[in-house]
Amino acid sequence: MLMMLEILVLYSTIVSVSLGQDPFFLLSGPPSKVIYRLDKTTKAYTDIPITQQQPSSVQYDRGTERIFFGATDEIHVYSIRLDGSDSMEEANAGMYAPAITIDDNRRYLFVYSRGSTSTIMQIKLAEDPLMRYSRVIDNPTNNITHIAADPATGTLFLGSDEGVYACSYNGTETVIALNSSASSNGITFDDNYIYAIRGNIIWRINRSSNEAKQLFTISYKTNQAAQGLAAAGGHLYFALNYCDQGAASQECDTYVYRLLKDGSQYEAFSPLIRTAYCSMLKLVYVTPFQRNVSTTSPCQEDITGACIHIVDDNYSDDSSASNNTLVICLLVVLVFVCLVSIGFFFCWKKMSKFQMSGNSDETINETLHSGHYMELTEEQKF
Repeated sequence: MLMMLEILVLYSTIVSVSLGQDPFFLLSGPPSKVIYRLDKTTKAYTDIPITQQQPSSVQYDRGTERIFFGATDEIHVYSIRLDGSDSMEEANAGMYAPAITIDDNRRYLFVYSRGSTSTIMQIKLAEDPLMRYSRVIDNPTNNITHIAADPATGTLFLGSDEGVYACSYNGTETVIALNSSASSNGITFDDNYIYAIRGNIIWRINRSSNEAKQLFTISYKTNQAAQGLAAAGGHLYFALNYCDQGAASQECDTYVYRLLKDGSQYEAFSPLIRTAYCSMLKLVYVTPFQRNVSTTSPCQEDITGACIHIVDDNYSDDSSASNNTLVICLLVVLVFVCLVSIGFFFCWKKMSKFQMSGNSDETINETLHSGHYMELTEEQKF
């Protein structure tokens, strides 16, 4: 019984750990001092207030479960908890940082700063807030507005008004993935492709051959623009903003749209998010760590910064759901087995006591009716 109870406790622990969080989106844009968290499953959103800074670029660190953002009117990169509390300075960017990204496997923060040199800095998370030991990456382009990091290959994808670039974490092996003079409004990737918003066109670029294809054209109205791009499952997600700059309130209406990766269909995904002060919201997609997978050990690197071994910590919608269902079913079976075992145990105890009592009564009655007295055994004594 004790062993079965221990197994039950173990499976209860697995269930509470493996459920984790659902994927969600973060949306932000200056001059608004609010970051919006949009749940991917329920499509409900909540406000995360920021007391002082105006976020220019936002990323999420799954290891610490904190939001990192560069500020428009500050030289620092800050981090906060998901409820907006515990603001901390994480890095000194030297100037306005319009683009940041995080590799939460290796524990790297990449910051692009529009200082005098327009550099990309590689910073160890939570280890070097003064950036004394940060590494400056050779920057192949200027005016970067979006950065994405691929932990599996140690590759940075850069979106600027000069084109789409790919380079290693140390700045070498630079590849011009797309030569296009247009505003960069979002960049993301999957195992096979790079996706980028250039002006109002979503491009798909083959990671092996650099073959580029116009995947989808966003029909812009006046004062309308897409910001941010994310690949999740079979869809691409982006935020589409419309700002009525002629109105006295100067409000902006934002919807999250999703598009099939083949570009064939698209639809509005989220409810309306309305912001004041003409805030063009930029979208970031977050897949929380799967809780029953180790996420504490970063991968080892060689001298070039390439990853030798990667632990797959990505949260998978389908697999995690099936695993949770299996564990819950096993838990129910174990509870049932324990209850049945307890019932059999008490029935056996009661039957044994009743049988022992019956045998004792029969022995005593036979002795009394025979006229002879016999000494009772220890089991027969009351």
